[in-house]
Amino acid sequence: MAAFLQRANRILVLLLLVSSSLSLRAQDAKSFFEKAQTTSDQCLQMQYVCKASEMDTKKKDYRQACDASRASLVASDRDSLKKAHDAFDSSKFPQATRYANYVCKANAEQYAEAQQIVKDVQKALAPPAPVTAVAPAPAAPAVVAKADQSSTFLKQAKDAFDAGSFDAARSAAGQVTDPALKSMANDILASISRYQADLMAAKQHEANGDIDGAIKGYQVALGINAHVPDGTAAHLQELENKLHPAATQVAKGQPPPANPKNQPAKPVEDPAVTAAHLLDDADKAKAAGKLQDALKLYEAAIRIQPGNVAATTGRNAVQAIISSDPAEQAKTLTQAIRDFYATKYSDAEDELSSYLSSTNVKSRGVAHFYLAATRLSRSLLDRPASPQSVQAALHNPEVQRLFKQSRSEQYKPVERYVSPLILDAWRSSSGSP
Repeated sequence: MAAFLQRANRILVLLLLVSSSLSLRAQDAKSFFEKAQTTSDQCLQMQYVCKASEMDTKKKDYRQACDASRASLVASDRDSLKKAHDAFDSSKFPQATRYANYVCKANAEQYAEAQQIVKDVQKALAPPAPVTAVAPAPAAPAVVAKADQSSTFLKQAKDAFDAGSFDAARSAAGQVTDPALKSMANDILASISRYQADLMAAKQHEANGDIDGAIKGYQVALGINAHVPDGTAAHLQELENKLHPAATQVAKGQPPPANPKNQPAKPVEDPAVTAAHLLDDADKAKAAGKLQDALKLYEAAIRIQPGNVAATTGRNAVQAIISSDPAEQAKTLTQAIRDFYATKYSDAEDELSSYLSSTNVKSRGVAHFYLAATRLSRSLLDRPASPQSVQAALHNPEVQRLFKQSRSEQYKPVERYVSPLILDAWRSSSGSP
């Protein structure tokens, strides 16, 4: 009997040690996750959240954040690599080195490729052979021709994107070589990629029988571009009609169908119906404590139907909760920065404005910087492409005011994660806001 009790005590002690160890790991994981929210270094963010995910495998939030952060970083590194190659091919060696050094070490294959570019730059900058002395003569007219041509190609890319012609937009954007306009061409390419990724995700949700998830995915894709002639808008309406047939008919002033299976609903274009669905999803997200998701859905409903009182009330209530909770404020800022780098400028601006409207926030300098960067990026995309319009956007008074405000709050951006155009605007800001 004594031996049995001894054995039982050992097992109990062992279980207590395991439980204590797991608890400590969960605390360490939480510490890493919170640390990720305080840095604007995208590479460190990914490493911190993925470390948290490894240490606490039960936390779905950590795994989802890790997957999203890793995907965002891979896309960012690919973009930096492309810019580095383009700069190297154009003999713009300082830019090639700068973009290559943006690539995170955690992405081993891309990092190795980036470091090879750095080595190639070093070789190219070695003392040239005498025969290369004649090379500069024809260079000046060639650069002017490229700049002019890039402006034309960028306009073609923007027009094609707005019309939903992705192939034409890709082709034109790929021919933009002027460094002052290249980032805008890359934004167009990134928007196309996001549209296609969201569309694929929506189709996967639908294939798995998750109609709610599919509807949200299609709505996100159409939010990027609603003019793609691929039937997505019509298909979204069909899904909404299948999911909410009675609500659709009542909203049109008709009685619900007696037999929905044999009487498929007609496509509905009434914004009130779409807003009602978004409002319902927003209320569910709010009840589940997913305040960031709820805020986005309320904002989407208001954009579709500006006079929707319930959506406005719901948004204001969520903003009030976030403004009184430092943890939720940090989440809002982090999500805004992620949306900025994913070129979701509308979402980023809403989130940054919401963050700055809260009381006692700790990172106003960060928020003012990214709000300025967001508005500058949107302005560059909206303007006709030309060197003059770029300069006008860089020196826009509102953008400069926000950058100055950020400076006054002692914020300094991590330059390796900021585009050269935004850095130019930041550096040109000086004095008091």
